[in-house]
Amino acid sequence: MGNVYNVQLFYTGQILKEVFSTCQKSTFARKKIDAFEVISIVQEIGINVDFYPSYMLAPDLKDGFLFDMYIQHKAHCIITEEKRLLKVRSRLFRVRNIKWLKENFPH
Repeated sequence: MGNVYNVQLFYTGQILKEVFSTCQKSTFARKKIDAFEVISIVQEIGINVDFYPSYMLAPDLKDGFLFDMYIQHKAHCIITEEKRLLKVRSRLFRVRNIKWLKENFPH
């Protein structure tokens, strides 16, 4: 039997800002991805959480909040396509890409 997880999507206002700015990039604009629609879906299915900044060892300090959320909300993993984050090797954190998510949670 494969892995069984209770999947929950956590988000913060900062993540919603990231979603909005990412959807504005030319690669997404060509695909006609509506940032407001994506944000609406995230808010509908996700859980808005607070986090308390404390983790200062992220590859990019602006991504430290992801690690804070991971620790503070006992997440199984961080799902990202950010290359710097995917290179993180630590016993504390599991960082996975979207391909991993699709393979482990087929729809």
